Amino acid sequence: MRSPTITSRARRLRAGLLRDGGMALRVLKTGLASGLAWLLADHLFADGLPVLAPLAALLTVQVTVYRSLTVGLQRAAAVVAGVLLALLVARVLGMNAWTVGLLTAGALALGLALRLGQQAIQVPVSALLVLGLSAQSNVYPRDRVLETLLGSAVAVVVNLVVVPPLFIPFADLRLAALAESIATLLAEIARGLTEGWDRARAHGWLHQARMLHEPLDESRESLGQAEESLRYNPRRAGGMSDTDRQRTALMALEHAAFQARGIARTLTDLARSDPGAAARLSPRFGELLAATAAAAQCYAEALRGEAGGLDRLRTALATARERMAEASVALQAGGDTDTACWQLLGALLSDAGRLLREIDPDAGPHAWAPAEAAAPPPDRVTPR
Repeated sequence: MRSPTITSRARRLRAGLLRDGGMALRVLKTGLASGLAWLLADHLFADGLPVLAPLAALLTVQVTVYRSLTVGLQRAAAVVAGVLLALLVARVLGMNAWTVGLLTAGALALGLALRLGQQAIQVPVSALLVLGLSAQSNVYPRDRVLETLLGSAVAVVVNLVVVPPLFIPFADLRLAALAESIATLLAEIARGLTEGWDRARAHGWLHQARMLHEPLDESRESLGQAEESLRYNPRRAGGMSDTDRQRTALMALEHAAFQARGIARTLTDLARSDPGAAARLSPRFGELLAATAAAAQCYAEALRGEAGGLDRLRTALATARERMAEASVALQAGGDTDTACWQLLGALLSDAGRLLREIDPDAGPHAWAPAEAAAPPPDRVTPR
């Protein structure tokens, strides 16, 4: 079996290559879009330097095709609204300090009313530029609108044609990292139950369990980005089934994280209610949690699509269930265990059993989640 350290380094290296490669591609596409926008604007608009078109392209190239299109439309709407508002105010009120204040406030309110998001600021920016520069160049209002439309359109086309990004691999890596965080926590608890633990150490496990919300939030964000990257993307063939799988895997891992917190909470409550429970606890419970941690680690490998990952997961689950049966026998044999302690240990077994069921690739509620190359079950219709 590969060393966990080597596996972790390989995972980080892969994630770094994907991240750096995606950033480099975005930089190249931004430069290409800006250059093309300048070339076209210089050819179509003879007056002045066509700097507005490449500027619009620069700001429109985003991480996904859908976001580029959304930003491009919002920016175009903001510029048109700002230009029209500035021309109206200049004609009716003229240009003075009160006009500038009124125009800025009105333009900001208009941008918010049109729900232009972060591009709402472009309404007052465009209005102020038109108000200040239209006296020097009568064609500036026209150029600002047309070059913005041109630059935004070029940026969207470039992002659509030149390797439109897909973020499904990033989502798989985030989900796998979440599964590994759960596995790491369970392995740490298993070591503690074997080496010796007390109330302070149990509190430390509970704190680690509560921190699982961080990789969980990162997984949600990454999955949202993966789903967004499929919209209007010509490379999305089969991608929707991938994000369905990832959404199901995220649900399984949310539940597994909840069960892991339950295990940590149970041990904390046990240490508080019965400080001597640690010495009397059967080693079978530590063996159960170690086997459960190994199953969670195999789940992470299956999510990354590693060869043999599913088979290793099935084997790990079978081993964990054997350890659970042994821990259950040990609990029943503990005749000197008081009722409160017996109930807490029963809760620990229950949480471990539920966690194993969540990551079961065959009989669990999220059975097809880790099967990267597998077809969805017959009763699930995959959107195209």
